[in-house]
Amino acid sequence: MRSIKELGSLFRGPWKKKIVRLSNGIFSLDGIEHGIIRPEFQDPRIHFAVNRASRSCPPLASRPYTGENLDEQLDAVTRSLLNDPERTRLEGDRLYLSKIFDWYAEDFGDPVRFVLRYAQGDLQTRLRACGAGGRPAYLDYDWSLNQVPSP
Repeated sequence: MRSIKELGSLFRGPWKKKIVRLSNGIFSLDGIEHGIIRPEFQDPRIHFAVNRASRSCPPLASRPYTGENLDEQLDAVTRSLLNDPERTRLEGDRLYLSKIFDWYAEDFGDPVRFVLRYAQGDLQTRLRACGAGGRPAYLDYDWSLNQVPSP
């Protein structure tokens, strides 16, 4: 299999299939993400933790998310994506971001400010020099399968 989309049908990805049994019913992955997680937590960092098993997502986590470490884990996965030059880059005053920022724009607010909060090193320095005038653009989404990082 080369893409997670191969698990779906011709017109529907695998996220609509009801495959997760919870105490109050059987849910799809979309149902869990958009009907439970997003409304409950209202935290845009979850978009980097709820992984679509695609190369455009952050690397797959090698450990489960836990309540006691959730904030640090969400910060780490967010920094991982935003400081990876293949997934986030600044060219002139144009900030190229994951398509996730476009799909869920209402969750992120000002994408440049959001990125600045988690940017490090050269990206942070260059983005600050650009100021809030950095203009976002969105990278094509690569649906080929992600890989688990080496231990």
